Amino acid sequence: MKRPTLKTPQVKPPGFVSDLYLDLRDRRLLPVLALVLVAIVATPILLGQSSDTALPPQASGALEALKEAQDGSSASLTVVEAKPGLRDPDKRLAQRSPTDPFKQRYTAPVLKGSQLNEAKEGEGSGATEAGEGAEDKSSGATTGKQTATNTGKDGGSPQPGDTAKPKDAVLYNFAIDFQIVHASGSEKEGDKKVSEPQVRTKVLPPAPLPGKKKAVVTYIGLSPKTRKPLFVVSPEVTGTFGDAKCVSGTETCQLIELEPGFPQVFVYGDKGDRYTLKLRKVYFVVIGRI
Repeated sequence: MKRPTLKTPQVKPPGFVSDLYLDLRDRRLLPVLALVLVAIVATPILLGQSSDTALPPQASGALEALKEAQDGSSASLTVVEAKPGLRDPDKRLAQRSPTDPFKQRYTAPVLKGSQLNEAKEGEGSGATEAGEGAEDKSSGATTGKQTATNTGKDGGSPQPGDTAKPKDAVLYNFAIDFQIVHASGSEKEGDKKVSEPQVRTKVLPPAPLPGKKKAVVTYIGLSPKTRKPLFVVSPEVTGTFGDAKCVSGTETCQLIELEPGFPQVFVYGDKGDRYTLKLRKVYFVVIGRI
């Protein structure tokens, strides 16, 4: 007799599971996967058993000594009542000695030769004492003179008019050396005339150049910014030629700044006279004392 065949339902795994299984089998990684699963399951069990293992004798002795030290220290602790406030001054300041606040303790070093009427080497004590006595006798008169000089006319506080005036104050100013050439007429008409170069030295401001009768330019001093000589140009000047810098003026230059060594031509008057001015040197000189 034939046994009846039982039909069981066929369960098919998902496609990615079968693909993963086949891939691991082809690569021979199924044993490795099995070892990983065994390690995951066995690790917590092994760790639980390792905590119950006995310590080595050296480590156990150290732990026992540490416990005994902790028990002894906790037994020796005591609670002390806090008493806030300052301590007794006699105890707190016992190591310090009182000092006189009115006594000078810090003095500057005395330099040799800095004292007035200092005794010179070779003089005896008698001369020193005599000098001290004479100084004591005349101290009243000397002190009175100094007080009158420093405190003012009435002997009180210094007055504004009693301020000391500087002695031997020297006054300076900047002088120039220049050369000027005058040319008149024209070459076309055949009456051109050129004068000999005139050299003037130590010209102080204010100074009209070339002179008072014909003040083509006037030297007024140095510029506070560029430290170069400044010249006021006359209204009768109709034109200038050169490398000078015009400081002020729109249609005609009214204030010009010249440099030593560079000539500047000024056309002056209706006839068109030309004055060529060339600075040679700029320097300061003593003009007086107070």
